[in-house]
Amino acid sequence: MKQTIDYTFKEVSDNKEGKTLFGFSLNTVSKCINRIENTYFDGKKLYHGLTNSKNNAIIFRHEIKGLLLLLLKLELEDVFRDGKSKDTGISTANVEIITETYTYALDNLSGHEYQVLMHCFDIENGIAFVDIIKDFKDELKRVLILLATKYHDHPANYYTMFIKRIRDISVSMIYGSHELRFLNRRVNLRSLDLRLPVLKAITLISNDMYYYDDNNICKRRYTLPEEYEKYEDIWDGFYDIRNIHLYCAPLGDVENQEYDLDIQTELNEKELKEQGEEKDIYTIRDELSNILQELYEQEFPIKQKNYVYQLSQDKIDKKLQKMKTELKEYIPLFCKMQNLCYGKLSSDEMTEVFQNDSFLLEFQNRRYMLLHSEFCGWSFSKYLLKIEGIFSDMLKENIPFTEQLIDEITNVNMQQYKETVDNRAELLRKEFLHLDDMDFLQKEYSGIIDNIYDIDSHCEALAKNLIAMILKQEADDGSTKSVRMCN
Repeated sequence: MKQTIDYTFKEVSDNKEGKTLFGFSLNTVSKCINRIENTYFDGKKLYHGLTNSKNNAIIFRHEIKGLLLLLLKLELEDVFRDGKSKDTGISTANVEIITETYTYALDNLSGHEYQVLMHCFDIENGIAFVDIIKDFKDELKRVLILLATKYHDHPANYYTMFIKRIRDISVSMIYGSHELRFLNRRVNLRSLDLRLPVLKAITLISNDMYYYDDNNICKRRYTLPEEYEKYEDIWDGFYDIRNIHLYCAPLGDVENQEYDLDIQTELNEKELKEQGEEKDIYTIRDELSNILQELYEQEFPIKQKNYVYQLSQDKIDKKLQKMKTELKEYIPLFCKMQNLCYGKLSSDEMTEVFQNDSFLLEFQNRRYMLLHSEFCGWSFSKYLLKIEGIFSDMLKENIPFTEQLIDEITNVNMQQYKETVDNRAELLRKEFLHLDDMDFLQKEYSGIIDNIYDIDSHCEALAKNLIAMILKQEADDGSTKSVRMCN
């Protein structure tokens, strides 16, 4: 098969040898492709060439190559079908096979495919969720080791505290699930299995790029659908590229861009040269991808999200600086309220305070925030009370406060607080580093190291079982198989 802008099986196969794909034989891949086309696409030949012959070649169309490969990988490695999967749950040994597809998707999807997939499913949120499960596993391992090794160091019963906090989380989840039950019946708030969003993304792009003849053969559209005419430059650019690599028989007046799309030929490298075309296959692929990237950036803009992660020292410093600014803004409010209590405000000033709800609300909100602020488990409350005491005594003695005085008192107390927070943060960093260092644990706790290894493996199995349960429930839901191509 001569090279067109589409990709042959050999070109995408393992080591480009044309023998295997993702470790599966050509025969297995062919059977899987037929099953995909019949199950998800109503028999439409999305993976096959432009004929209906028995030996129709497998091709991967450039516009959706990455998505077609990703879907094929998901189906070939489907742990719900192989003998290792259980009727009552997924083997945890297969969980990594599923979650690895996220990495594959990020590495192999083109820009426009990623753009559309993100519209159907926030793949980065999925990756973040998998990472959270891993973090959960690590944190659980740490707390179990600490519960055992620090048992004699504390008068408090941390086992009881741990049980209570776990129960509080369970209660919160039960209430939350109950309150959202009207929504949960209709839609999953989160999804981990990529098959459904991949199918939706393929459908969206395919409906823009292709149509199907009476034999279910996939044919390319010569122009974008009418709804994209609003993007004039993109519309014209797409038509120009199609005009280079796709030959369709003229139908009537060529001036009006009328062609018989059913009689179309994908020009190969040799045919392009014979027509005097300077652009090669690779240039056409790049230009088409760029046009589609522009199109789908317009249609499906990606919303930037900020994911939560552990506080670094830099983060702590920035938050403490913000807290210092808020403290300086709070002190004048406190002084005004304190003068009110001491009867040192004029009648007009008292009337302003009592009739100004926004002032009272701001005072209460700022004080509550500062009073309940804490970093590394160290509360700021005693520092706030100390500062309030200093200014309260000054006001009682009629000592005026200035901006300079506010700065001095704030700086001294915030520095004391920061030193304590930094020391506690460093202690935590060292302790967590030790808990994650098996060589250190083996040296420090040689007498119980086998138990520590067992806890680590149990937590690993626990995390995999959590992911396995989520994936199995999503598969049993059956929503993936309800997706069909629509034109």
